[in-house]
Amino acid sequence: MNIEFNFTRAKGKFIALCEGDDYWIDADKLQTQVDIHKRYRNITLSCHKALEKNLSEKTEKLTYVLDGCDQFIETEDIVTRKKGYLPTASMMITSDFMQQISGYFKYINPPVGDYFIQIFMAFYGRVYYLSTLTSVYRKNVEGSWSETQSDSNALLNHRLKMIAALNKSWTYFSWTSKANAIAIPWAHYSIGIALPSASCYARLKVIKSFSPAFSIKKTRLLVRYYGFIFARSFRRIKS
Repeated sequence: MNIEFNFTRAKGKFIALCEGDDYWIDADKLQTQVDIHKRYRNITLSCHKALEKNLSEKTEKLTYVLDGCDQFIETEDIVTRKKGYLPTASMMITSDFMQQISGYFKYINPPVGDYFIQIFMAFYGRVYYLSTLTSVYRKNVEGSWSETQSDSNALLNHRLKMIAALNKSWTYFSWTSKANAIAIPWAHYSIGIALPSASCYARLKVIKSFSPAFSIKKTRLLVRYYGFIFARSFRRIKS
């Protein structure tokens, strides 16, 4: 998702997102979301549930289905993905912050666009959820990101970039106490996923990418890492 190329060319009051793998299935989708944005002036992002089609497994399921009816979503729930992954093709955002979001993306240099757009919009306004089903997310399409996740090196590099972007996002939104919610996805990508799945030496790259905000955790992990390397080298020499 190229913020600089596409977003600067969008001239409308609202911008609806739909990547090439996905599609909309309701002729009233856009008007419904526009009406919601006009009704609640503080909404910066609206979304809805979607149908997920897994092309490799030949399965279908509903995704991002929240309890109850239409509702506001808290900033922390967007940042932490507590309620799941928000479907990109369900998103409509206001164009009021295009200049600011362009600066934000230049600062954090994220590996993906949709998630960090969600974070930005959640910090600068309200997020509204519609219970209607009006888009389809196609998973494991040939050549798509979900399909290329089987490449371990590409996946590790992606996670390192996610960690770096989350580190910078924490700094960018430090003016609000809600920025602390970024610690949860940060821990998910670094300690929860990247460290366990990385090779021995790749783990050092993950640890060194940690923000100063996690200096205590970083120090402990470095001690454990070098202790492991020393012990393994000693065993080899001894044998």
